[in-house]
Amino acid sequence: MRADLGVLGGGLMGLTLAYLQAARGHRVTVYEAGSAVGGLLRGTTLGGVPCDRFYHCVVPTDADLLWLLEDLGVSDLVSWRRTRTGFLHRGRLHSLDGIVDFLRFPPLRFDQRLRLGWTIFRTSRLAGWEAVDRIGVEEYLVRLGGRAVFETVWRPLLRAKLGESYRETSAAFIWSTINRLYRARATPDRAEKLGFLRGSYEAVLTRLVERLQAGGTQIRTGVAVERLEPEAGGIRLRWPGGECRHDAVLATVPPAALARLVAPLSPAYADELGRFRFHGVIAWLLVLDRPLTDYYVINLTDLDTPITGIIEMGNLAPPGTFGPGRSLLYLPRYTAADSPTYQGSDDAFRDECIRFVRRAVPAFSPDWIVDQVVFRAPSVLPIPTLGFGRALPTFRSPIARLYFAHNLHVYPRPLHNDAIVEVARGLDRLLAAELAGERADLMAPAAP
Repeated sequence: MRADLGVLGGGLMGLTLAYLQAARGHRVTVYEAGSAVGGLLRGTTLGGVPCDRFYHCVVPTDADLLWLLEDLGVSDLVSWRRTRTGFLHRGRLHSLDGIVDFLRFPPLRFDQRLRLGWTIFRTSRLAGWEAVDRIGVEEYLVRLGGRAVFETVWRPLLRAKLGESYRETSAAFIWSTINRLYRARATPDRAEKLGFLRGSYEAVLTRLVERLQAGGTQIRTGVAVERLEPEAGGIRLRWPGGECRHDAVLATVPPAALARLVAPLSPAYADELGRFRFHGVIAWLLVLDRPLTDYYVINLTDLDTPITGIIEMGNLAPPGTFGPGRSLLYLPRYTAADSPTYQGSDDAFRDECIRFVRRAVPAFSPDWIVDQVVFRAPSVLPIPTLGFGRALPTFRSPIARLYFAHNLHVYPRPLHNDAIVEVARGLDRLLAAELAGERADLMAPAAP
């Protein structure tokens, strides 16, 4: 059966679903409310060089993302490099690259270092996330590593990522984070190896859109669907000045946006979608005329940090990517979109960032900045509360022929591009059975 499908949302999830379903021979139309597709993968130009608006990397075990890049013929854009990790603690920068650094980590006593190591090792060996989904992350980490290790290392890192929402966060969050870090060290010498996409993800988006359009997929930007009307054998979408009927609709928009569409049809389902909370992200991107450090990531353990971390893309990208001697810095902050930080001015955020970067590198001066810009995205990181995995909506909605896949469904994995492609491929396989007349199990995927 050749179906006519509508995809709501033109981010990586929606475009990947469209690509997969079009490859199965279906007619697909993608609806994107914004002026361009791509979502968090959209790029920019800074210092005369293309770069991503928000930082991304690839790890060697990102099988689904690497499959997509290979299928699109852009896998040669990935360059691999060993990277270093640092920790900023009370104004001092410490390396944490291997077992020797770990055993010498000054902020902790030797016995505390052993307990930290045990926590990481024990968590990496858990068979799955289900055992800790209903345990609070603080309770779990204190139980394994002790209160002192939690207060020195874990609590500042959790607050930097989740704010005070860490207090209601499931331990599955730390399970997934540690497991992804392990995958980044899947080399014989356990050194951290990460991939950088040359030309930014904009190059991937360009190729993906080219392939979709060449295969007959329509991509309609600037179309904000306002009504969703089930009818015999399909669903009709309506927006100001237009409408279209499809055999099925695949929604990849935020749950709050889908809730508004389905509220007149299923108030209970709208309530289910409305209970999920998200943090947005602010990111200050800076092209510097010199490297800041030789670390790719600097984790921050000071409780008053205004940012989640210091990500120096110049230490991941091939040398010279951002110009001779130059480096690209990302200073992100995850916070609720209605928070004073998110709602504040770019200047206020930049001033806070400069103050904190000088703790890591006292010599840093704004005179080093060649070019800079601040980007915001209001709904990015789902807050993984206790029992989050069991509260996820299924792929199949209670409304006939309406399906839902979103960044929510990457849980318990951290939010990254490989997990998004994995979810899209999972729904694609289940839809193939559904559209062929078989009753598939359209539950959300439960584990990476």
